Amino acid sequence: MVMHDYIDTVKFAELYSSGGTMIGRPRLKVNTAEFTKMYNNGVPIIDIVKHFGISKSTVRSVRIELNIPKRRWRVKFDQNEYMKLYRDDHVTYQQMSEHLGISKWLVKETRKRLGLSARKRGLKRVR
Repeated sequence: MVMHDYIDTVKFAELYSSGGTMIGRPRLKVNTAEFTKMYNNGVPIIDIVKHFGISKSTVRSVRIELNIPKRRWRVKFDQNEYMKLYRDDHVTYQQMSEHLGISKWLVKETRKRLGLSARKRGLKRVR
């Protein structure tokens, strides 16, 4: 789907103040191939915003219009390395996060998403 030419906000203000009329709303011109490539390659949203000169909500709208699926994993890391570290009982979640370059929360969230059981650390309470 090709997006039509856009009218920037200055031209829109001039048109509106001069009493002219406009049919429809202004459309942004975004190179769809470049947008798709950047989005799918994991370029941060803020960089896409700066590159095209659009807002974050427009990035979402363009993504929906182009039928690009949501990013499920915002941070890229090697899942094989994750599994290797997870299976090593001597490596803590903190050490895994430092080695993979991700947060400790994401280490635990990844474990949940992969359906892995929680690691048992420390002594169990005796009541």
